[in-house]
Amino acid sequence: MDANIGAMLAVVSSRMVTGHAAAAAPQLDLLMFSSFMSALLTLVLYREYFRSKGYGPALSISAAVTAVLGCMEGAWPMGMVVFVWSGSVFWSWWKTGEKKNLRRAVSAGRWKAESRVSRLFGPRESGHEIWN
Repeated sequence: MDANIGAMLAVVSSRMVTGHAAAAAPQLDLLMFSSFMSALLTLVLYREYFRSKGYGPALSISAAVTAVLGCMEGAWPMGMVVFVWSGSVFWSWWKTGEKKNLRRAVSAGRWKAESRVSRLFGPRESGHEIWN
């Protein structure tokens, strides 16, 4: 019985302060978790975008997913702004010519294999391809 009185006092005191009953915290569902993870990925890729413009396609895709999930959550104004930003990032990546470098590396069939050890200490005569 004491727990019921405490609960009633909490409701009454919240109504006196705000004028209405306190809203319950939203439960974490799959859509909310996916939105959070895509926004976090967008922020990480945005940070890396300034180091290398090769992150442009990944950033634009991540921002587009964030925009779609934002619209599904009901925040469509934020979704539209992020969708325009996604297009802007993709357009700037397309215009810089980074796609040519990516296409050239993929069409060659291999990435240039160079290790940090060989850059620091020079090539080693070990017979292994990674050390040369």
